[in-house]
Amino acid sequence: MKTKYNYWLWLFSLLYFLAEPVEAQQQKTLRFERFTIEQGLSNNWVLDITQDHLGYIWVATQSGVSRYDGYDFKVYRNVPGDFATLTDNFANVVYSDTHGNVWVGTNSGLNLYNPVGDSFERIYHEPGNDSSLPGNVVNELFESKSGDLWIGTNNGLSLYDRENHAFISQWQVNGEHRDLRGVDIVSITEDANGTLWIGSSGNGLITFNPEKQNIRFFDQEPIPGVSFPSSNISKVLADSFGNIWIGFLTNDIQEITVGNTTVALIDGLGRLNTETNHFTLFRHDPVTQPGLWNRVSDIHETRDGTLWVSTYLNNSLCGLHRFDRQTELFTKYSFDPHDPSSLSWAYFTAVYEDRFSNLWVGTSRGLNKADLDKWQMENFSFRPDAPDLLLDNFYGIEEIYDGVFWFGLDWIGIIEWNRNTGKKTHFSPQNPFSEGAELDISAGSPHIIKKDHTGEIWVGHSGNGLDRANLQTKRSVRYVSNADNSGTLIGNFVTGILVNPMNTVWITTTDGLNRYNRADDTFTKWTTHNSEIGSNSLNTIFEDSRGIIWLGTREHNYDPKPTRSDGLIRFDPASESFTTYRHDPKNTTSLSNDAVNSIGEDEHGNLWIATNNGLNRFDVNDETFEHYLVKDGWPDPVVIGLLIDNEGTLWLST
Repeated sequence: MKTKYNYWLWLFSLLYFLAEPVEAQQQKTLRFERFTIEQGLSNNWVLDITQDHLGYIWVATQSGVSRYDGYDFKVYRNVPGDFATLTDNFANVVYSDTHGNVWVGTNSGLNLYNPVGDSFERIYHEPGNDSSLPGNVVNELFESKSGDLWIGTNNGLSLYDRENHAFISQWQVNGEHRDLRGVDIVSITEDANGTLWIGSSGNGLITFNPEKQNIRFFDQEPIPGVSFPSSNISKVLADSFGNIWIGFLTNDIQEITVGNTTVALIDGLGRLNTETNHFTLFRHDPVTQPGLWNRVSDIHETRDGTLWVSTYLNNSLCGLHRFDRQTELFTKYSFDPHDPSSLSWAYFTAVYEDRFSNLWVGTSRGLNKADLDKWQMENFSFRPDAPDLLLDNFYGIEEIYDGVFWFGLDWIGIIEWNRNTGKKTHFSPQNPFSEGAELDISAGSPHIIKKDHTGEIWVGHSGNGLDRANLQTKRSVRYVSNADNSGTLIGNFVTGILVNPMNTVWITTTDGLNRYNRADDTFTKWTTHNSEIGSNSLNTIFEDSRGIIWLGTREHNYDPKPTRSDGLIRFDPASESFTTYRHDPKNTTSLSNDAVNSIGEDEHGNLWIATNNGLNRFDVNDETFEHYLVKDGWPDPVVIGLLIDNEGTLWLST
């Protein structure tokens, strides 16, 4: 790539589809890469995710553990008779500590990875040995800020004694030996004061302060005025704002009897402020909280303070949920069968951010990765069961009001999308925009849409002429070519519409150049038959800062008559003179290719020309072209679209 000029050349595929408009305005757009057993994952049902000190991503699944190096997965499983392999294939949790160790908790013991032998040391509960694990079902691994490694099992809590390679599961509390044996611990987190907050299945929320050696069961010692909805907890997380987030589960038990009182149990996400003891329960509500589901599988806070929640067991409502701390609303990312960059399935199990700002999301049908730092375009999609959504082969785009856009579809009509409200209207011959028109603006193939300075909308069709529409009166006029009338449009295949600062409307077609005359509602035209224009096969039109009009030519396969690519044409409207620039294989400073797709001007007055064989920078003073080709590192020879933004950045599509 040449770097003589200070431009960032960004390559992207053109924006092409529309979905969930109201929600899309509130959420950061993410594009996910999917990984399944087809890419080498050990099993599609992902249970946990971590990253080690070397940058490897470790994935715990229902059938072993997978280590991802950025290219391939290496799978680790239990091998009967091989005691250097995992104790069990059902891996509940995988964790990398600050000492560089990778730990795997399974349904049958704990495993410590040995990188030298690429093997595992097996660690089990040993009956009668108080220094062993208290239970073999290892659900949780958590390292405190002080470097202590805590293990949550189906039979209580343990602290790993690194010096003696043993486990401490009993503490002195008020002069008595206390432990959490018999408690099924599923999640552990730590607040700013060093207190461990422990989620259990059946025993509710528990706190343990290792320094003060005190234990509190909130089921037995509740916070005054606070009633938790369930004693079954799926996940706890202490965020950077002083809150403890708690996923509550009913395990399908709708109510329990406490004494003579029947207590209803509900799923949901709780937030407890550790300073004020204020408790808030977040649950799905179709009106007030539509972006959250109630069955929480994981909670994670990314480094920017964003809270992410994964949920499961309702395909239409569960997802990956992003919390907006200002509005206290959640927005949802989920599986979309029509979008291959959406999440791989609507059953979510884990969420994790690695050191490179990648967000990893586990589902019951694979692993997903999104780059949180990468700028992403909003996705718009068409679904056969929702014809008012945008088709994926649209052509024209124009903002007709503030925040209201028209999208021209290929023979399907026009979509009006209100970005402010999310409302979409599909104009078609069956639902016309125009009142009283013989042909509605949607009738045809509206490839070009342009608003002029009076507010009228011009719609150019591929093979069906040109429309002029008035948004206030809902009236429109169709202009078509008529060989017997010299004042009509030349050519029905409209390829470009230009509205200059004087509100003059110029139209290019595959038959020549047109200028609309407002005074008498006619067209003036320039063709190879009545002028010195180098070609009739016009493809794009652009006016530079000097008032010069530039025309790109190209062969048009959809036009039944012969057309050809004839280079770049300069047109001076004042003198009505034309100059044509073509590719010359003997001249390295000529145009790189005669098929011109798009034209733009930078702040220095240079033109940028997108062609079928590279990008060209045209110096208008010495009339030479500098090329940016595949041999210079260009990814594709055909450059379709070109746009220079207000900061001088050049955006391209290939």
